Parts: sequence; structure tokens; C-alpha cells
Amino acid sequence: MNATQASAFKGYNLLTAAKSVISKYAVFSGRATRSEYWYWVLGQTAILLLLDMAFTIFMIILFACHHPQQMSSTETFTYGMAGAVPLLLWSLFTVIPSLAVTCRRLHDTNKGGIMLLLYLVPLIGSIILLIYCCEDSQRGTNQYGPSEKYPGLP
Repeated sequence: MNATQASAFKGYNLLTAAKSVISKYAVFSGRATRSEYWYWVLGQTAILLLLDMAFTIFMIILFACHHPQQMSSTETFTYGMAGAVPLLLWSLFTVIPSLAVTCRRLHDTNKGGIMLLLYLVPLIGSIILLIYCCEDSQRGTNQYGPSEKYPGLP
């Protein structure tokens, strides 16, 4: 690999990774580099933590203003659901692109998207997928397409 090929790919940052994943919303074919995948995971984690903190603050303020024992169970449930709506909507909006980028990340390491089924195996499956997603990209072209990180290699 010459110097031009090595410097051609700069990787992703948080913003470019998010744009890339959202633009390929339900694209399960192709490849995703480590930086694209891990910046997406970082952004998702940050947003989910912020939404969870907002929900927690909402519930603390709610219960500070209204004693839970003075509220009916229907009111408590309604307010709880109202506070959880942004978290639920964001999760629903991003579940498909998250699965798609994970599938493409597996393709980048020359593993099939069927490996996503490992998520169904408690604990061990997630650990195996974590290891697979940490692997470097396979150099050159594989059955899933050319490498974005290592272009020009056979």
C-alpha cells in the first residue's frame, strides 16, 4: 500500500458517522468501518443518556409537586408515559439504522449479517458481537464490497 492510499481514508467523526448511518437508514448491504460504527454507538449512548436523565428529572419534579400516594395509578402511569415518550420515539426511530450499521460492520470484518442473531443469546452473544465489532476491517474487497478503509487492494 502506498502513501496516497494510506492517507486517503481519514475515518469518521461523530457528525459524519451519524449522517452516514441515517443516510443508509435501512441498508443492510455493504460495509461500515470501525469509526463509523463506534461513533454511531457513542452518539446513540449520549442521546439515550440525555433523554433518560430528562425523564428522571421530569419524574422527580412530578413527584416533588404531587405526592405519589395522592395520585391515582392511572395518573401516575399517564405522567410516566408522557415523560418516556421522547425516549421511546428515539429508540424506535434508531433501532433499524442501529441494526443496519451493525450488520454492515460485521460485513466489514467478513462475517455475515446473520450473526446479529447472537443478540438473542443472553450475555455471551453480546460479548461475541462486541469482539467482532472491535476487529479491524478486512483489507481489500470481500464478498460484501470494497473496503472503505483499505481501498485499492484486491
